[in-house]
Amino acid sequence: MNASILRAAVCAALATAAPAVGAQLAWGTYDGAAGDDLAFAVAPHPSGGVVVVGETTSTSFPTVGSVFDTSHNGGEDVFVTRYDDTGVILWSTLLGGSSDDAARDVVVTPTGTVLVTGATTSSNFPTTLGAHATSGTGGFITELSADGSALVGSTIVTGAKPQRILRNDTTGAITVAGFVTSGPSTLFVTTLDAHESTYQGGTADGFVSCYDAALAALTYSTFLGGAGFDGVFGMVEGSSASTLILTGETASSDFVTTVDAVQSTYGGGTGSEAGDAFIVRLLVGTPGVAGVDYGSYLGGSSRETGFDIEVDGTTVTVAGQTDSSDFTTTVGAYQTTYGGGPSGGSAGDVFITCVDTSLAGALGLTYSTYIGGAANDHPLNMSVDASGTLTLVGAVSSLDFDTTSDAFDVSKNGGEDGFIVRFDPSTSTLVSSSYFGGLDRTGLRDAAVSGNSVVFAAQTRSSDLPTTPGASDATHNGEWDIYVADLTIDECDGSFEVSGAGCPSSFGIVPVLDIVGCSTSSERVWLTIRYVGLSGGTAFLFFGLGTDTVSIKPTCALENGPLTPLVLTLPLAPSAITGSALQVSGELPIIAAMADLYVQVAVVDPDDTIDGVGVTNVVKMTLAP
Repeated sequence: MNASILRAAVCAALATAAPAVGAQLAWGTYDGAAGDDLAFAVAPHPSGGVVVVGETTSTSFPTVGSVFDTSHNGGEDVFVTRYDDTGVILWSTLLGGSSDDAARDVVVTPTGTVLVTGATTSSNFPTTLGAHATSGTGGFITELSADGSALVGSTIVTGAKPQRILRNDTTGAITVAGFVTSGPSTLFVTTLDAHESTYQGGTADGFVSCYDAALAALTYSTFLGGAGFDGVFGMVEGSSASTLILTGETASSDFVTTVDAVQSTYGGGTGSEAGDAFIVRLLVGTPGVAGVDYGSYLGGSSRETGFDIEVDGTTVTVAGQTDSSDFTTTVGAYQTTYGGGPSGGSAGDVFITCVDTSLAGALGLTYSTYIGGAANDHPLNMSVDASGTLTLVGAVSSLDFDTTSDAFDVSKNGGEDGFIVRFDPSTSTLVSSSYFGGLDRTGLRDAAVSGNSVVFAAQTRSSDLPTTPGASDATHNGEWDIYVADLTIDECDGSFEVSGAGCPSSFGIVPVLDIVGCSTSSERVWLTIRYVGLSGGTAFLFFGLGTDTVSIKPTCALENGPLTPLVLTLPLAPSAITGSALQVSGELPIIAAMADLYVQVAVVDPDDTIDGVGVTNVVKMTLAP
């Protein structure tokens, strides 16, 4: 029987196209009014959906529901907006005083209350009775009720500009971190157990401040810095609530380091290009020098900034931007050379660096890579899933930024686009990468990741970003608008979709199993196809990648011996696969950047059971006409 007859026998009508694979927009919407509306952070909600925060100058910003504040107060106000999991706004409130107020980070508690932090220059920023500080300027921490209608608690963080917030779900304790500039530093309050109780110098110092759940008591507060600029831009809880892992930027050659640092000396840079990223493990409640039990620079001869940080045991992963052509990468890294033009120029690359803090010195650098093209590319936030895969969002100016074939958009659109990258440091694999933007500027500020869903908040000047039916706002409003979207990333990861049907043929009713999957050129798909039939039954197997011939490299001893390539070429003689059972197991190379994989098994007896085993799933079906 030749190949064309075989195809007819398994019913040509079932030769359907592969299902859509790649990033799909589940929903997308603008938000804002005639002024500048800027999203800065997004957090997942325990009931589904997200909360987005930022700042607005729009005097007619669209609030929704019976919320705490429906009127614009000053030059810039904070906005807090709650979306459901379809992109519908459930409530949206303003928050602020008579001057400028800007949100920088948000977390949602298990009960749905919303904790927001940021900066304020308003002397009348709303606070609550019994809060730690009810007057002053600098920063704020505010807890809103689950429906956005009332303040649960609100305090001023005097003299500071918070950039990050954490909440411990066991104790309810709240921690903020950021930087304190030289002028307001005299207003900043430290505690007796501070690591550094005085301002260290330069244009700014980093800080960390901890409060009780009611925002009534300041339980710990410290400066963190040296003689230059220092700021904390990423923070994660370590092995306990009293251990914080921090990253950011320092231009201080005397910044705190420890003897086991992966980099104990300042990398360099001058002027606007001065600065290294850093890693600090801070022991809350331990005073003085002993309060830092790990401290290290991360940097080359130009400028680095650490924007976000994650931790897994003793391994810390930092994502940031580097302008240095001599930033340290590791052997086998995804990109070992700087892509962003002349070192110290206006360009820059993303960096991802993993450090095992249990290992001293250079041994601690377990992985480090650039990701970037010839222009300016930088991440702004990072998250990690249970498998260790990182999701980064940020802004990209490079025309040659690496994308994958499952991207939502493989090419740059405007002066600056956003990007969504999924990266696995353990295998040095760019799992998924996409541009996202319009004809003008767009930057992705933050994302909430759940499975293959990436809900991101963006700042955009583009009026042509995609919106979906039922969007809260389908049109761009002012110069800068908020844009929020849910991008579902269906990665080419070797998983398969399976369907089956009964098809009439010259043999009678022939059940057909279709397995459709996808993988990238750097991956291999592992398959086991087993036919279990009645004694004397006959099966025809067709393996195809757009051809009639496929080589299979066995992983165990088959009839032709271990590791010997087995070539199945159509047509197959029926006698070759006649019997009560047949098993073929092997490694099937994918030969294109992205290839749709079809495996069809046709059997004569419609009551037979066929098992198809893929990389990530086991499918068992009994096919009947």
